[in-house]
Amino acid sequence: MKTERRNLIGLSPELDEVIVDFAFLAHHYQGLHPGNAGDVSQVLAAETSGLLTSEFKGSLSEWYEIERIERLGEIRGDGRRGYRAEGVKDEQFYELTRAMAGRVFLITRTGAQIPSIEHTVRLGQDGKLLNVMEVDETGRRVRVVYGNVQYGSIPSIETHVHVLANSISLVEGEENPAVVHCHPYQLTLLARLKEVQGDFGRLNALVYTQAEGLLRNYPGLIGVVPYFPSGSELLVVNSITPLTNYRFVLWVNHGLVVRAANIRRAYDLIAYGEESAKAALDSLRLGARGLPIDAVRDFLEAKGLLAAYEELPSR
Repeated sequence: MKTERRNLIGLSPELDEVIVDFAFLAHHYQGLHPGNAGDVSQVLAAETSGLLTSEFKGSLSEWYEIERIERLGEIRGDGRRGYRAEGVKDEQFYELTRAMAGRVFLITRTGAQIPSIEHTVRLGQDGKLLNVMEVDETGRRVRVVYGNVQYGSIPSIETHVHVLANSISLVEGEENPAVVHCHPYQLTLLARLKEVQGDFGRLNALVYTQAEGLLRNYPGLIGVVPYFPSGSELLVVNSITPLTNYRFVLWVNHGLVVRAANIRRAYDLIAYGEESAKAALDSLRLGARGLPIDAVRDFLEAKGLLAAYEELPSR
């Protein structure tokens, strides 16, 4: 009789690399994940996906409609209660998620203390804080491939956002994209200061005039979504356009979502953005703005941010 496998490492070189990246990056950037906040996902290649659905065919859950994703709470068995994800009914959402049809992705479980992934790997329990999910051929349903039977876990309450954001990246041509949702203190604080107040222009004018890092690595600007409760349908629906237009999206009074070619690239951009936000906070405190206007004028004009920049206080 075959023993049920509980570990993910050792099944595929690609999966091994992704899990090691999850572990290292989550620990290295642990300040972005206070408590059990945030979630991370990576879409897997077809060969790895086939290996996983075959290896764990005995633990596949039923299919769950994303429109009623809260039903995943029915199979939760990790000692916690509730599941605050709300289903999505918006058809624009499903027009986009067709790109994820048939794809398999690794995602952190709900309530995962993400920096602890490194610890679980050392203990030989590398899958304890992870789930493997599959999207059906319509792009409207998901199922748990791994994690629920093994550890009683279900995926992040922002799973629908990960399906959406990864779908957009696939449409743009990324082969196996990733999404990182985290809670960077500096960026979150900056967005709600009286000088910014969640304004797209002022936020970007500040962040992009502090240092070259983000400007050189991602000049595409930061989208802004007003506050909506985590896991809610309103949060998902109001994130559709910003996530389509930007790879870097701030949820006001909540956190950040970044979609990228892989999780390493996502964390790089977050680190650049958070460092710029810290510099912006210091600049405001000192009555300064940032880089000399001659160094950033062309960028600000090209992005339509010059007027917002000139609104910022300066001594």
